[in-house]
Amino acid sequence: MRTDDGPHSRRPRRDGSLEHMDTGVEAARPIVTSGRGADGVAGPPARMSFDLPHGYFLGDMPPLAPLGVTWQEEAGRTVRLETGDLQRTATALLSWAREEGVELRALEARSVTPEEAFSRIAQGREGWGRG
Repeated sequence: MRTDDGPHSRRPRRDGSLEHMDTGVEAARPIVTSGRGADGVAGPPARMSFDLPHGYFLGDMPPLAPLGVTWQEEAGRTVRLETGDLQRTATALLSWAREEGVELRALEARSVTPEEAFSRIAQGREGWGRG
């Protein structure tokens, strides 16, 4: 019996009926919100943080919005970003650092957990970094 029919699978129950199971494909799809991108679609939210190189400021970096950054914060030398396109954002920032000959110290990048995403949605929060 074939059990994979796209985003949902069916598993036979003991009584012979089929139980529908979410295979996780739905969770990997983009999150649709108002105001994200030209068509309102953003990828799964992710966070990045790093320490700015000595002598550099946030304005010295490439423009962040075209890189998928939806929120940014600078606290001292530490920069915190949230992005709908982690790979594009990380690649561009690491390429910039290489071209400048500097290191982005304390670099961290991670996807927002489903629990964090659903909590923010349930609380009606637009920005991931706020609150």
